Amino acid sequence: MKRHRRPPLSSAPARAFTITELLVVISLFAILLAVAVPSFSAMLQSSEESLADGQLRTGLAAGRDAAVRSDSGDGAAVFFYEPGGRTRIVACVHVATITDVRDGRSPTSSNPDDFITREVFAPLPAVKPVELPRGWMVRGLVSPGRLQAAVTSSTATTDLTTGWYEPNPGKREFEDPDSRPNWVFPETGFYDYTKGDTGRTRQTFMVRYARGTGAVMLSDQKPVIVLDPVPAQNFRKAGVWQQFPIEKAPDLATYARRLTGAWSGSSPLGSTLLQQDQRRRQLIGDTATDTVLAGPVTAVALYQEKRLAAGLKVTGLNKATGSLYGSRDLGKGTDIVPREPMFDPKYFKSEGGAGAKKINDWIQGRDPYKSEARLYTLNRYLGSAREITP
Repeated sequence: MKRHRRPPLSSAPARAFTITELLVVISLFAILLAVAVPSFSAMLQSSEESLADGQLRTGLAAGRDAAVRSDSGDGAAVFFYEPGGRTRIVACVHVATITDVRDGRSPTSSNPDDFITREVFAPLPAVKPVELPRGWMVRGLVSPGRLQAAVTSSTATTDLTTGWYEPNPGKREFEDPDSRPNWVFPETGFYDYTKGDTGRTRQTFMVRYARGTGAVMLSDQKPVIVLDPVPAQNFRKAGVWQQFPIEKAPDLATYARRLTGAWSGSSPLGSTLLQQDQRRRQLIGDTATDTVLAGPVTAVALYQEKRLAAGLKVTGLNKATGSLYGSRDLGKGTDIVPREPMFDPKYFKSEGGAGAKKINDWIQGRDPYKSEARLYTLNRYLGSAREITP
């Protein structure tokens, strides 16, 4: 019986890639990456922009729906900014009306110009705020003559101490606010977390809708306060904040209605008008840290803050705020969230509104800037957002 012998293994060496072949393969990979990465980045950018657009429209629709369903008053989509680069839109309704005493005036005065009436809006507890993708911001367009002023009734003069987006000389100014429109930022994340009565630095804008119909309110310019309790707890351990804890309220609407009883003679705040005024202003008035001064707008701009910075040739964003706003701890050399609205002095200095002018020009695509913002106006009757070309 013959035995089959296995053929001997070949002793020829295995063939390897040459350097030239390896270089060709690497070059092909590099070409593919050069083509694919920009396309992939553009796809991600487009997807994120579409998401931001959708979230903006959803937030506006929630505000309008709040007005249509409201039993108490008008509804609104209110814009908030969180340090770190996050914008949220909150559906709110009108729940009460308060009368603030102007600074330096007496609460027992018979002069109506010594007072300013403000409408109080509170978030709907059952409606979750809408958040935009990180880094996407919204600004509101304010017409000339409406910033930094609360107009008195008889003399038609203005009181800058109680106005909306009050002056902040050398830190954050506006472009000729009496004669030019300005795109304002929701300045809600800047406040002193150690105190409860440092309001007025928190400012924002809203799209306001009429109760029942949901029509956009174009002519109602009443001063508004929006309740938005801050997470800070230091100041809540004493004084009027401990006596009337907003964080323990069943809902903000009930809390506001209880405190506004000060002017109906059934107030729990104190025995005199002066005590009532001081305490209510600390809790839900214009000086309260838990409140935001707001006003209505009828046009908004959606954009990426980093693209705004690049367009203005600013070298970066404040790391703590994720925006052009911010401050710096000189001792530690780190970025911090300022306790008042101000442009980051490392990147941006406003001189007489020059900084605001650059922002306004970029958003609207005026020379020498090319806008990358998306601008929207609001349909008066339907309340829907309509995109327009800058």
